[in-house]
Amino acid sequence: MKKILNEIIDYLSKVLTAEKIQEDTQLIEENMLDSLGIVSLLTFIETTFGIDLADDDFDINNFSSPLKIAELIHEHSVEMEK
Repeated sequence: MKKILNEIIDYLSKVLTAEKIQEDTQLIEENMLDSLGIVSLLTFIETTFGIDLADDDFDINNFSSPLKIAELIHEHSVEMEK
């Protein structure tokens, strides 16, 4: 999961104008990620990790921090392996 987390942080660091993004950076609370940013992030996730997110995944809490995003991706990756 560390690799997934690093890819998410790298992506967010490139597209957001934040000085340093950590795994626990509050992306929505700190107004770093808006609705358009979430759409771009979803495209990145689906393309990079080959994951189709379900309607249930579109809970704002799943996108609150890079760690939460990585956990969501990891959860789907494990499900795909079964």
